[in-house]
Amino acid sequence: MRKVNVFGKKINQVKTIYVIVFLFAIIFAVRTWMIGVQTDRLESLQADELILDRQLNHLLETEQEETFHSIGDIITAFPTEVTMLELENDFLYLKHASGMSMAAEYRYEVDLEVNNPFDQNLPNTVRYIEIRFDITTDDPTHIKDFIELMIDMDRIYYIDALDVSLNDGETIASIIVYTFYNEIVVD
Repeated sequence: MRKVNVFGKKINQVKTIYVIVFLFAIIFAVRTWMIGVQTDRLESLQADELILDRQLNHLLETEQEETFHSIGDIITAFPTEVTMLELENDFLYLKHASGMSMAAEYRYEVDLEVNNPFDQNLPNTVRYIEIRFDITTDDPTHIKDFIELMIDMDRIYYIDALDVSLNDGETIASIIVYTFYNEIVVD
């Protein structure tokens, strides 16, 4: 190799090796640091997964007492009429109380004229209302809170179908719910 360039200046070949070694050392240090950070994060997520698995197993193992009433027992709890204003107030409450005020999508459709969703025949005075919710939110716990709040309401809601999917960090839910009223004349 030449020791002098075309202009007559001495070529120092040692600087290039020092730069290469220095860059290699920096890249190796950054790579080691990134692997350490990712390993710590993985261990943290695995610990969280174990905690969630234990909680889920505990919930599955505990027996919850359920009380079922015959239709004759609960038909007296049905209101005699239901207005759209009452339903919309319920839906607005559910939206805000479940934390979905900023949900990307919160739509519902109400069908006042539907058939009996059950196999069992009910009295002719019972009317059925079908409500379809389409909800898109960034937190899946909002859907869980929504359902729990609906169950705890004074109005009787029957959840017929619940489809939930996760897509790119969003939770998309489609819920079909029925509510009832007993169209009788009270004197």
